[in-house]
Amino acid sequence: MNREIATKTLAQIYLRQGNPQKALEIYLKILEREPGNFEISEAIKNLKHEMDQNSHLPRMDSSEDLPEFEKIRNLERWRENIRMVRQKRKSQDKD
Repeated sequence: MNREIATKTLAQIYLRQGNPQKALEIYLKILEREPGNFEISEAIKNLKHEMDQNSHLPRMDSSEDLPEFEKIRNLERWRENIRMVRQKRKSQDKD
């Protein structure tokens, strides 16, 4: 029996692993199961907003056919985005 258990913790794990799309899928499954869950609704809203802000970044799974220098440039963009997100989170944690 291959059944995925959709929990907030699982969604957070996907986020920490850098897989926001999978996290969003989990949050949506939870909301389908618990339509009145305000916390999950807010998490979905925030995640979609963050994903929209990062839509300019290249998808890592689409880089197979790129030349080496393009792959490096894409990775550098990702690294810079991660640095900015970490700074943002640190400043939010201080507040």
